[in-house]
Amino acid sequence: MVNKLWFSGLLSCLLFTGCTSFYSLSPYTQAASVGGLAGGTIGAGTGALVGSLISNGNVGQSALLGTAIGIPAGIALGLGYQYYEEEREIGDNNEIIEQNHDYIVSRQAEIDRIRGALKDESFEVKPNENRKEYIYTGPSIGVYR
Repeated sequence: MVNKLWFSGLLSCLLFTGCTSFYSLSPYTQAASVGGLAGGTIGAGTGALVGSLISNGNVGQSALLGTAIGIPAGIALGLGYQYYEEEREIGDNNEIIEQNHDYIVSRQAEIDRIRGALKDESFEVKPNENRKEYIYTGPSIGVYR
């Protein structure tokens, strides 16, 4: 009787902890919670199925053993899947960064080429010496009086 009471208390704590940590801000905590709950559920179902197929097998104990095996396995799989998803997203972002880098470098080279051509053209312009008094070379923003 004490074992059943101890186990039900432990199971209640695990379920409460799993359900409350599901809404955590950390994606790893959330993945571990979902993985642990799913693994425990699948383990309990598989354990009960195996326990019912064994002659003279105890379905309850097999389900508990399946749950005990399924929870850590589910946590490990949940964390592994979260790590895989983050690495895939980082890889996708790195590809986009490389594509943007190549585009930016080519655009900067084009800007530098146009800037150099404009600079070279500006030195080739020769003002009309006859209209020297009409050329305004001061600041051209606004009229100050």
